[in-house]
Amino acid sequence: MVSWYTLPDMNLVSPEATVRNHLIGRRVSKEFGSPMQSGFNATSYGQPAQMPQIYRGFGMNEAFFYRGTNRHQVPPVGYWDSPDGSRVLLVRGFDEVTRANWSYFAIKPIVRGSSGDQLKSLGGQYIAKDIPVHMADTELCEMPFKSLCDSAEIPDDKGFLLEKYEIFRKQAYKQSIGKHVVGLDIDDNASPWPGQVEFIAKLNNVLEDTEIVHSSMDEFIEAITEEVKGVDLHLTEGEVRHPLVEYGWNGLYSMITSARVKKRY
Repeated sequence: MVSWYTLPDMNLVSPEATVRNHLIGRRVSKEFGSPMQSGFNATSYGQPAQMPQIYRGFGMNEAFFYRGTNRHQVPPVGYWDSPDGSRVLLVRGFDEVTRANWSYFAIKPIVRGSSGDQLKSLGGQYIAKDIPVHMADTELCEMPFKSLCDSAEIPDDKGFLLEKYEIFRKQAYKQSIGKHVVGLDIDDNASPWPGQVEFIAKLNNVLEDTEIVHSSMDEFIEAITEEVKGVDLHLTEGEVRHPLVEYGWNGLYSMITSARVKKRY
């Protein structure tokens, strides 16, 4: 489980609230096994400068996020330092819906026949029994808030599987770290898909240059840590707040706020 009680937008809460959030989150998660050992905060629009210091205080040596930054200023992997000198390994996700890129660019194109367009071609035809909630918008009305249903069928045709998998390959492989590529299936309001294991097995049967491993964030981060040992990496220092207007919801300036507040007396 993620080491948070509730996943915050980092620049909207106080430092003490951030620390207590972790304290409670780690305590609760132990009831279900153990908390995630990497600092996962994928969707906050920017990160305060002290987060490496806070993560290290909880014994975390890595951080993972994507919003609030962009590929032009922060590479897929590097170091991130707080003002006090605390350092973590920073793994930066994609600009395109990192937390759900496996859902948007692999599952939906293959199982639902979408084009991989992250905004408009997500669910094919809207069917109430399969997708009970959708956008109230004339262009995005087919966008599902529930990713899949138990009745979704996985095709067997090798040619079709390879053709549609190219959508994921085009989106994700360009940001590989060594031999590793991440595909996340954490779509908003979606429950775990029972067909995931079968889906991965069918792809592994037809892919010749790739092995898909059903894994965890900690296992992925551990693999990346080993991959970059001894490599001279890019350094990001302090607050992470890189505005950039791009397709989607990642870098809009209005969504990237600063943690600095100037008081007037």
